[in-house]
Amino acid sequence: MNLYAIVILITLLVGYLLNLVADLLNLRALKDDVPAELDGLYDREAYRSSQIYTRVRTRFGWLSGTCMLAVTLVFWFAGGFQALDAFVRAWPLGPVGRGLAYIGILVAGQALMSLPFQLYSTFVIEARFGFNQTSLATFCVDRL
Repeated sequence: MNLYAIVILITLLVGYLLNLVADLLNLRALKDDVPAELDGLYDREAYRSSQIYTRVRTRFGWLSGTCMLAVTLVFWFAGGFQALDAFVRAWPLGPVGRGLAYIGILVAGQALMSLPFQLYSTFVIEARFGFNQTSLATFCVDRL
């Protein structure tokens, strides 16, 4: 593994860990009781529900983030980036076109891989807390 690969790997892992630590700190700061300054402005049950929703979404974010990081690392170490590069280089495009195609395929792949997590978040978690106002058709159109 060359120096660039090591720097990229460390950056990916440190970014993941920083997000995890930030989430943990945010979860620690959550309180089920309405702060004294906001007492009377917020319904206690609605406030408590919003705190539970935040916990659920944060924990689900850990799951999706861990899966996305794992898939990225497997793709990388299995030679996926090199295989994609060889695949795109065979196309009769100039360097800019091949670069755009390469990035476009990576972005499309990431979008497809995150789709199950987005579906679950929208239609299960948000629906559970009464926040989902999105139809499946609107969800699909929003992704285009």
